[in-house]
Amino acid sequence: MNTQSPVITVLMPVYNGEKYIKEAIISILNQSFRNFEFIIINDGSTDETENIISSFKDNRIRYVKNQKNLKLIKTLNYGIELAKGKYIARMDADDIAMQDRLEKQLDQFLLEDKIDMVNSQCLLLNEDGNKSRKNRTNISLNYEALKYVSIFQTMIVHPAVMIKTSVIKRFKYSDQPNAVHLEDFELWNRLFENNIVCYTIPEPLLYYRLNSESITNTNSKQQQERIRKMTISILNNYGAEIDNEALDLIQGQCEKCNFKMLKKTDLYLCNFFLKIKKHDLISVEGYSDLLLWKDFKISYVSIKSFKRSSIYNKIGILFFLATKTPSIINIKLIKKIF
Repeated sequence: MNTQSPVITVLMPVYNGEKYIKEAIISILNQSFRNFEFIIINDGSTDETENIISSFKDNRIRYVKNQKNLKLIKTLNYGIELAKGKYIARMDADDIAMQDRLEKQLDQFLLEDKIDMVNSQCLLLNEDGNKSRKNRTNISLNYEALKYVSIFQTMIVHPAVMIKTSVIKRFKYSDQPNAVHLEDFELWNRLFENNIVCYTIPEPLLYYRLNSESITNTNSKQQQERIRKMTISILNNYGAEIDNEALDLIQGQCEKCNFKMLKKTDLYLCNFFLKIKKHDLISVEGYSDLLLWKDFKISYVSIKSFKRSSIYNKIGILFFLATKTPSIINIKLIKKIF
C-alpha cells in the first residue's frame, strides 16, 4: 500500500462476484484521479472472486477477507472504519465507473465546502455488458428538493456516491431489522433529517448493471414492503398521511391506473409539498424542483401503465395528461430528463 495519505477511499464489498468484478476493479484502477486507496472486502465468497482480486498487483488495493459471510451492512460499516481517505466513494462489484468519476466528484467538494455528499446520474448496463440507456426514472434535483423526494423514491445511485468520511463514520449504515435490504434508502433519509447536503452531478459517471441476482431483485417484494412502511413512518413525522393507492402509484407498485388515482396522487403531492413550503422548510428553487419531480413522476407512471389499461382508463389517462400538458412540456423538466 502506498504510504502517501489517500484523498479518497474507494469502498467495494463483494460476495461471489466472479462474473463482473474484474471489469469493476479495472474501471477504478484506471481513474484519472490517482490518489486513492481501494478497499475491497471479500465477504466470504465461495467462487473465484479471491483469485481474481489477487491477480491485480496495484499497491492502492487494500484487500480484506471476512472469515465468514457478514452480509452487506456489517461489511460496509467495517470498510468505513478502515477508510483513511477524506472522502469515501462507494462502488459495487458488478458496476463500471467512468474514467473521470472520482475526479469530477472530488471537484464538487472542492468547489463548495457545504456539500457533504456527491451523487451522479448513471447509464444502465445489462447482464451481457451492453450499455443501454440513461436511467429515465431519476432526474437531478436541487439538494433541498432531494430531501423530500427521497421520502418516496431513492434518487441517489448508491454505488455512485462519494461522501465525506467524517459524515459516514458518524452515521454509518443501520443494522436494525427494518433496514435490511434497504440500507441506502434508510441512510439517505436519516442523513437528510440531519441536514446533510447532497449535490447531484447531472451527468452519468457510472454504468449501473441490471443484475437479476442482485439483492434488489432477489428480495424485491420484501424490500418494497419495508420501504413502504418507512415512507409512512417518515410522513407521520411531518404530520402527514397518505392514501394507499397514491403511495402505490408513487412507488411504482400500481400495475394499472386511472384518472381518479392520478388526480388524487397529484393533489396529495401538491398539498404535501405546499405544506413544506408554508413552513419555510425549502427555498423557491427547491420548491420548484419538487413540483417538477411531481409532474415527472405522475407522467412517467401514466405513460408506463397506458398499454396495460382498458380503453376506458386510457381515455382517463389521456384526459389527465392533457390537463397537465403545460407541466409536462416544461423545458426545465425536459432538460432534466434528457
